[in-house]
Amino acid sequence: FLEDFTGIHCGNCPDAHYRIAELLKAQGDKIYATAVHAGHYAEPFPDEPDFRTPQGDSLDIYFETPGYPSGMINRTLFDGETETMTSRNKWVEYARLICDQDAPVNLWLSSVYNPDSRELTVVVEGYYTADVDADFNMLNILITQSGIRGPQNGGSAGNNYIHDHV
Repeated sequence: FLEDFTGIHCGNCPDAHYRIAELLKAQGDKIYATAVHAGHYAEPFPDEPDFRTPQGDSLDIYFETPGYPSGMINRTLFDGETETMTSRNKWVEYARLICDQDAPVNLWLSSVYNPDSRELTVVVEGYYTADVDADFNMLNILITQSGIRGPQNGGSAGNNYIHDHV
């Protein structure tokens, strides 16, 4: 799972978005991504969409994002790194390392959305394949949206940049 810390006023972020798209094509259903719009570069100007969330801002502070774009893969501290947040030029290498590992738990998920009540029901089952530390068993469910048109510095598309995994 790749968490990309990004913003609409980040000139280097489109390169990270391109790298994520290539990684997703190469890894198929082995990797998922989300664009966490947080920090100074995510602050919209008047009349711009606001992709920030309170959770994203909390993660940005907690993980002390060193610069934009930055990202984490499975929130793993890789050999030679001093923090879980890494630059985009390491994502492919680290994603390959993670994808080559056996998962200690396999998840099955089903969901049903009721548009009338705007309620989402999610059922998750976990099948453990190895012993794990019970203190670190956490589950977060997030909803992302792709294909959102909006502004992006460095994207050469003006206000028609396509934002994915928001």
